[in-house]
Amino acid sequence: MTRRMAGVIPSHRPEGIAWDFGLRPLQQYLAAHAPMLRPPAGLNSEQLFAWLARNVTDPAHGLLLGQCYRITDYGPVSLAMLCAQDIGQATQVISAHLLEFNSHIASFDLSACAGEVVVEVRFRADVLQQEAVHRFHANVMAAATLRLVADLVGPRRCLRRMVLPLQAPQAAMKAYFQVPVEFQGASVRFHWDGDFLHWPLPTANAATFEAALRACGSQLNARLEHALGGTAQRVAQLLASCADALPSMRAVAQHMHMCERTLRRRLEREGRSFGVLLEEVQWARAQALLAVPTHSTASIAAQLGMANPSTLRTLVKRRAGMDLVRYRALRTQPGMSN
Repeated sequence: MTRRMAGVIPSHRPEGIAWDFGLRPLQQYLAAHAPMLRPPAGLNSEQLFAWLARNVTDPAHGLLLGQCYRITDYGPVSLAMLCAQDIGQATQVISAHLLEFNSHIASFDLSACAGEVVVEVRFRADVLQQEAVHRFHANVMAAATLRLVADLVGPRRCLRRMVLPLQAPQAAMKAYFQVPVEFQGASVRFHWDGDFLHWPLPTANAATFEAALRACGSQLNARLEHALGGTAQRVAQLLASCADALPSMRAVAQHMHMCERTLRRRLEREGRSFGVLLEEVQWARAQALLAVPTHSTASIAAQLGMANPSTLRTLVKRRAGMDLVRYRALRTQPGMSN
């Protein structure tokens, strides 16, 4: 569901080297399924995909091209998706990447209804102008999305039904997807199991996830903030992913490709502050750490990124309404978990 799913791949250019991650699946498709086609030399992946959409006579070949995409064909975003906590977090990355880099996608919508999670992808007007081009784009999107989900969670069945633009022959399309398929409208809709977004990924790694997002650049990170619902949610997610001492506001701002002042201003617009977000994460961790009798107050304060134990005492007093000694005595009682 990203730009490379639609064949439109951004280039990453460290030190003047142009990396075009999307060429590999296009070249594989040409070699395996369309050796008779002769695209002009020197096309990048975006140009080559557009050429194929115009020149492939059978839109069903979009399925063959979609099958060629793998999780590794998306550059730094590939690593972020693999290391996401669950399908929901991976979907946030996918939608941010799609909306930032795919010039043919108009919107990416996620909704829940009747025990299903529905993902709908709409195309821009230039794609809709030619029926064959439209179908080709839709078929690539459909097949590449299913391939991506399989790469993330394996062969587990999770798709309930699909909606595609009108296709022919319809029986062959239904046989391909092995789920009920409706043919109507102009968008591609995937109807997944209701708990689909909560499926954990076996390759999840919070630290690597954040490092991968850092490598993806400022534009995608800005889109990701939007997908999460705002800067505060992005900061909260980042802080929660830090296994060691929690970072400063300056460190978080640098990670998010902005200055400290910009981060503070964005949080203020949302009615939040870095201090409050940090304290929420600190308190969640403090409750677990204080339940372990062998942890000293000083070591817990250090793990929470606090300057000294008195800060921890103040936090407990404010959050629990009692002093640290009493709270800890309650936490370490047998059967006490909250």
